[in-house]
Amino acid sequence: MLVAGHGRRIDYLLGRLFACAPWAEPVGRVWILAPLRPLRRLKPAAELTVARVDRISAQLFFDTDYVSAPDWVGSWLQAPEDPERPFRASHSIQEDVRVVRGSGL
Repeated sequence: MLVAGHGRRIDYLLGRLFACAPWAEPVGRVWILAPLRPLRRLKPAAELTVARVDRISAQLFFDTDYVSAPDWVGSWLQAPEDPERPFRASHSIQEDVRVVRGSGL
């Protein structure tokens, strides 16, 4: 697995995938106009590449060889004890739920 980036989200991902801390090979600073150069060099040795980059860089530099996913995929929320309560509290939510149910979703 090839991982580019740092921070709590990357640490969380690695902690979920590996039982112990993985071996790291820092590549140092990356030229801002060629961020994929180190990834392309190391990519053949990896079965999975994860790069944490901002949205603009992802659109500018990452082509169809990469799949984009929002950073909050690993987020979670506490479910309410009464799942119908939020629907009763807001007319717009009631209308959205009506449309969804009417569409058979």
